[in-house]
Amino acid sequence: MPHRFEVVQRHNYEKDADQAIFIPLRLSANGILVHLAAKLDTGADYCLFDREWADSLGIDVESGPRKKFRGLAGRLDAFEHVVTIKTFDIEFSSLVYFTGEMGVARDLLGRNGWLDRLRVAIMHYDREIYLSPYDS
Repeated sequence: MPHRFEVVQRHNYEKDADQAIFIPLRLSANGILVHLAAKLDTGADYCLFDREWADSLGIDVESGPRKKFRGLAGRLDAFEHVVTIKTFDIEFSSLVYFTGEMGVARDLLGRNGWLDRLRVAIMHYDREIYLSPYDS
């Protein structure tokens, strides 16, 4: 039996050499807003962002609980914080991690903090992603 969900947003993403899916989004905290594009990574447990974004948002990175991450690029320490993420017109509060050092990590949207908040359909051949909030 087919499963249907109401599509709230449709986005065409660019073709790049890595075949990555980059999602434009906004992070906000402390009344400050930053715009960036983050890579959708369904293999990532958590959302991980570069320290530069935390600094721009006025977040004291090391004040959050520390977590050690291990991946293809090696090991790194990151710090947990709650921010608001806005993806197109869909907005939600999310627990994310910021790296302890600048320029260490790519900005990643993982399963916890982004994917678990949305219903997502990807038509990679057409370079399209369809989104709706999980509660709709």
